[in-house]
Amino acid sequence: MSELEDLLKKYAVEPSPQSVARLGQLVMKRDADVEEIVKVISSDIGLKVRLMRAANPTDGNLKIESVHEAVVRAGVGCVLVLAMSEPLIKALIKTFITMAATKLDPVNHASIGPLVNPHFLGSAKFWGKASGVVYIRLEDPLARRLAAHILGTTAPEEIDAGVQDVLGELVNMVVGSFKSNLCDAGLSCKLSLPTVSLVSDFKLPDVSRGRHQMFAFRAAHDPVLLNIIVDSTE
Repeated sequence: MSELEDLLKKYAVEPSPQSVARLGQLVMKRDADVEEIVKVISSDIGLKVRLMRAANPTDGNLKIESVHEAVVRAGVGCVLVLAMSEPLIKALIKTFITMAATKLDPVNHASIGPLVNPHFLGSAKFWGKASGVVYIRLEDPLARRLAAHILGTTAPEEIDAGVQDVLGELVNMVVGSFKSNLCDAGLSCKLSLPTVSLVSDFKLPDVSRGRHQMFAFRAAHDPVLLNIIVDSTE
C-alpha cells in the first residue's frame, strides 16, 4: 500500500486554516497560478487527501498520486470547492455540538449510502465571489432528538410541532458560521434564508458548470449527509 493510499483511509485529516485561506485567495484570481495552487495543496496533508478523493475514480482504484496531475484533471473549479468545503465542515460540526450537544464523526459516504426513507432536507444558497448551494440531510429519529434537546422537552406533541422550525434554525446557524469562516478565508459571500422540508427522495440539481462535494458523518449511529455545490464564480 502506498503512502497516499494509507492517507486516503484517514478521512478526518484536517487542512490548516492558513492553507485554506491561501488556497481560496489563489483560486479566486482571474488567472489562477496552477503551480502555486499545487504548492499549497502539497504542503498540507488534509488538502492533499481531499483533492485526491475528488480527482480519483470512485471505484477505489487509485490512479492519480501526483498533486499536479490531480489539479489538472479535477480543474480549478474543483479546487474552489475544496477551499470552501473545509469552512463548511467546521461550521456543521461546531453547530451540532454547541446547539444540540451532538458530536459528528466524519465517515466515508460510501459506508452510508443513499437515504431511502423520508428524511429532512435543509438548504441555503450563497453567492458572492463564488455561488452555490449547501444541503444538509438527516433522518427523522435524529431530527427529533436534536429538536427535543434544543427545545428542552420530551413532550411528543411539542417535538412534532417544532422539528422543522428547529432544523431551520440549525441550518441557519450552520450557514451563518460557514459565511463567517469563508470571510476569514477571503471568500466573502451573502446567504439566502434557509429552507427545510421532508422529502422521500433527493437528487442534486443539474448545474452545467458546477462542482460538487459530498461529506458524510454519523451522530452515534445516525447518518448526516452534507453536500456543497459551487456553480459559478465572479
